[in-house]
Amino acid sequence: MTKKRTFIKLGIVNIIMITSLVFLFAPSIAESRLPPLTGWKIEDNLGSGYGELTVTNGNYQDVVAVLVDRMGKIYNAVYIKSGDTYTIKDIAENTYYLYFAQGKDWDRSTNSFSEAMGFFKISEPIKFEVVESSDEIKYTTWEFALPANANEVNGIESINQFEFPILNK
Repeated sequence: MTKKRTFIKLGIVNIIMITSLVFLFAPSIAESRLPPLTGWKIEDNLGSGYGELTVTNGNYQDVVAVLVDRMGKIYNAVYIKSGDTYTIKDIAENTYYLYFAQGKDWDRSTNSFSEAMGFFKISEPIKFEVVESSDEIKYTTWEFALPANANEVNGIESINQFEFPILNK
């Protein structure tokens, strides 16, 4: 009787070890299917400035906020869950355009929503400036709240998917 119990315990330990190994490698497979957390950086060109942009997602869908310079280069792209707020920091002095994509089921392998619900652009560019004096540094901070229905707000343009910046894969 004792030998059988020992054998069964060893069998359970072996099963636990094998299961642990499977789960050790499973996150890379499952990770691409899980929605990212707010603040997950899709693209980040490691800012070297002081500027800050706080985005509140009042939309019923998750969004990707993309900051693009005047030359069309993506400066930053970040995932923001519905109802969350995120601050992009260290934005370099420049003028940028702000884009949003909203949708369901973000696919990390393609950097896109599998169900895109809309693409938007803030009509006016936003400018980040820095003024340094001997005792302080003054810099631009912007706050933007994406409303529940962006189609009905002045200053937000609905665009087609081909006008939205292409995110690296």
